[in-house]
Amino acid sequence: MSERAATEIIIIGGGIIGAATAYRLTLAGARVTLLDTGEPGRGTSGSSFAWLNSAHKPPRAYHDLNMAGMAEHVALGREFAAAPWLHPVGGLSWSVTSAGQAQLRADAACQRAWGYTLEPLPTERAIAELEPGLALDPAVVPELWYAPDEGWVDVPALIRRLLAHAVERGATIRPHATVKAIATVGDRATGVTLADGTALATDVIVNCAGPHADVVAALLGWELPLDRLPGLLAITGPTHPSGRCVCHADDITFRPDPGGGLVLAHAEDLDRTVDADTPLDPPPAACAEALDRAARAYPAVRAAGIAAARIGVRPLPRDGVSIVGRIPGYANAHIAVTHSGVTLGPLLGRLLAGEIMGGEQSAQLAPFRPERFAAVG
Repeated sequence: MSERAATEIIIIGGGIIGAATAYRLTLAGARVTLLDTGEPGRGTSGSSFAWLNSAHKPPRAYHDLNMAGMAEHVALGREFAAAPWLHPVGGLSWSVTSAGQAQLRADAACQRAWGYTLEPLPTERAIAELEPGLALDPAVVPELWYAPDEGWVDVPALIRRLLAHAVERGATIRPHATVKAIATVGDRATGVTLADGTALATDVIVNCAGPHADVVAALLGWELPLDRLPGLLAITGPTHPSGRCVCHADDITFRPDPGGGLVLAHAEDLDRTVDADTPLDPPPAACAEALDRAARAYPAVRAAGIAAARIGVRPLPRDGVSIVGRIPGYANAHIAVTHSGVTLGPLLGRLLAGEIMGGEQSAQLAPFRPERFAAVG
């Protein structure tokens, strides 16, 4: 008797979730073709602040999912015997105002009640032991809040590692491949047609298209409630001293960059000044404001200057939390889209692959099913 043919699976999107799903599916014996409109890892995943965390992520089920996502990165590192993409450097938060400090204490109480590790540190100790480049006056900022389990991820490096393992197990990676149509028969997706006219047959489709997940969903007749949020990253030249932690001030957040500088981000007012088509050479004017804000706490960035800028367009499901699972109305079409892609990517890839290959739904994903939105019309 001949062996049963391997399941043919098309993944649309080569970001962190698509790459993690491809890796897990190939481990389970599937034949995977991953399609990306550009180069895998160079879209939103490659332009993310890449903060590994579960801070300020209600409701409780979403907080817990992100906590599991943080642990999954550590577990993946053990699986690979090394995790050079993972930088568990901890996070520091502070405010220069009394109102902001009171809010940090209130937030910490809520997060600690949900099992999140946060501890107050005197400012002098936090600077001496964790972030020597900070210049904060203890009379103004008496304490910083330290989250030791937080960190940041070198997402392009992780995606390369995941896809290399997938390719070793037979996966096909097709860059610059835009899906223009999805063929269906009844409740099954049977194949895709690419912009160049190529037709590919499949047993299963997985939509991991990030900020374009709604465009792909529309090809199946589903109106996916998704917003797109541009996010500006300003990257400085090398600083002396080098940054260590993920740092959260009142109006800017920064973390180390692999090039020796700092990545400045998470300023909503500055994000509103850019969009996906904003030119990056020279860097947008908002980068100078980001530098000024960071320099108030970390003076070394002023001499370092702005070396580059990136804009990442982040997907945000309309109700704020992940959408993961089988697409309503279809037996073999699945989706995974979330605003917390970096934290959740490896976890969602493993859980979704398990559902596709094993058929048993994960209890962890129960609150995040696509069924909570309108079914296919």
